[in-house]
Amino acid sequence: MKTYPLQCFQFLNNEISIQDFEQYIYEDEQLESLIGADQYMDLLAFDFTQENAVKHLKELLKKTINITDWNQWRITNLIEALLNDPDHYYTHLQKIASLYYKEDIQELNYFGALESAVEDVLPNMDIYRERVVAYAEKFLNEIQ
Repeated sequence: MKTYPLQCFQFLNNEISIQDFEQYIYEDEQLESLIGADQYMDLLAFDFTQENAVKHLKELLKKTINITDWNQWRITNLIEALLNDPDHYYTHLQKIASLYYKEDIQELNYFGALESAVEDVLPNMDIYRERVVAYAEKFLNEIQ
């Protein structure tokens, strides 16, 4: 089983630039042994200056990474942010719901349903927040 470095997931998640990812590819001496010679050669041969390079590189990475691992990484990061950054609770809830709606990750349906009903629950947000935090903690423990 191949292990993909954090930088692959960060690039796919728009957390690092294509320039930073390209630099990472050339600097990481372990990358070839992690992802395999064929995938490594594909990355080295990639034209980072081409039009729509970000889109094409993401397509290339999505063909080779384990999407389940990437989704778990994204879900874990979003739920940890929701739990650890209460000042931006609703923003994190929206991001989780967006992942549910855009990627159809059914495990996130509770968060999507709650976000879609948020206008109805705003007057009682503190009560719902406690429930969401409890659910998020349980969910995070189950997927790790």
